[in-house]
Amino acid sequence: MPSTPLERPSAAGRRTAVMTRGRAGVALAAALALAAGLLAVADARPAEAARHPACAIVPDGIYSSWVNPLAAADGGYWWIGSISRDGTNAVSRVDCATGVVDRVALGGPERADDHNATAIAIDPDEPQLLAVYSTHAARTHARFRWVDRQTLVASEEQRIEFGAPTTYAQLLQTDDALTLIVRAGQDWKYVRSTDWGATWSEPATLTSGETVRGMYLLARPGHADDRHLVSLAHYAHPTAPDWRSVGTATLDLSTGEIALVDGTVIGSLDEPGGPALLPGEFDQVVVPTGTTRVRLHDVGRVNGAPAVVYAAWKGTDTAHYRYKIWNGSRWTSGTWGQLTGRPFGYTYATRYVGGAAFIDGGLITSRQSPTTSTSGSWTITYWRCTWGAGCRATSTFTTTRSAGRMVRPYVVYSDTERLVMIQQVSRYAWFTDYRADLLVRTRPAG
Repeated sequence: MPSTPLERPSAAGRRTAVMTRGRAGVALAAALALAAGLLAVADARPAEAARHPACAIVPDGIYSSWVNPLAAADGGYWWIGSISRDGTNAVSRVDCATGVVDRVALGGPERADDHNATAIAIDPDEPQLLAVYSTHAARTHARFRWVDRQTLVASEEQRIEFGAPTTYAQLLQTDDALTLIVRAGQDWKYVRSTDWGATWSEPATLTSGETVRGMYLLARPGHADDRHLVSLAHYAHPTAPDWRSVGTATLDLSTGEIALVDGTVIGSLDEPGGPALLPGEFDQVVVPTGTTRVRLHDVGRVNGAPAVVYAAWKGTDTAHYRYKIWNGSRWTSGTWGQLTGRPFGYTYATRYVGGAAFIDGGLITSRQSPTTSTSGSWTITYWRCTWGAGCRATSTFTTTRSAGRMVRPYVVYSDTERLVMIQQVSRYAWFTDYRADLLVRTRPAG
């Protein structure tokens, strides 16, 4: 049964959020950073450097790979979700023309936890965006607020009860419908809304943790004509003793059906109680052998074909970036580039300090030099790929922020532009102990 309708915030009844404005200051800081070599373009022609300008730095923010989408376009602005080092969830409105960053504080401060950054949904016909966040296994509900896109004032906090310790938020939308997926206990559950969050359905189970505990589910929404198609990846932690595979499927938000690459439907969001899928029911795309470990970086559609990009390594060996893409009859693969960097935090996964993400017809990756340092330069490389045959670098830029423990890219699409968010982490001993900023760059589509 649907939940009790919530009263949408009126102009008179909204509570003003805490905001940090940096109009001239942020623009000046960005200019000084460029002059000081904070952001330097390397190995790229001047035309390429000008074509991919730095936009802004969103200070004191971090995100998790399992929160989506972290950003959304809004006319001439981009909205970005994050969580700060004191545990305050936030959304920031970024004006890439001026470098202005307006930050709207949401829930918190609570315990710092990078697992619970803010997911965002924007509808041009709705005056408020929807921002969803949670806490990591501390409470049994997800939280959300509406934020006025013009005045930047936020509603009172609302809750969605899931009945088990709740973390992550993946907020999917098509037309006027919303689907929120969270990890609740060992399961991944979902609720849906057709009135922009005023009411939500009862929780249902998307994937079950009955046979494999602690599984992750990564949901990447499509864009343009594929906006209704969501790429799903079911994935175990690299330390999982009994399941280390990466499985994929495609969720069609217009029908609710979940299908394999050959079109076989394995479940539907409309099933009573949810499909409760098991890991083995997904397409088994990456199946490590022996002692090989993997860390999933991204899942998506490349030229309409399902694809994943990940890192793979054995023991303390240097990891490599790898990808798999469906060619219509089988999964083709490619290996290129070392994924190197100083270990941090999880000693069993000492080579995942970088990251990779799909962008148009290729990839974006990060690599640290020197690899034995806790600081040094990170090179971000754009790759154009001939899938199944290899990738070539097309342009690079370098960030030289001191003490860089991790630099990880994340890409969001609009009709005309790509937002590239680079997570720059200077401290990360654990997911509750971090210091990070978000470097924001824009790039034309294509």
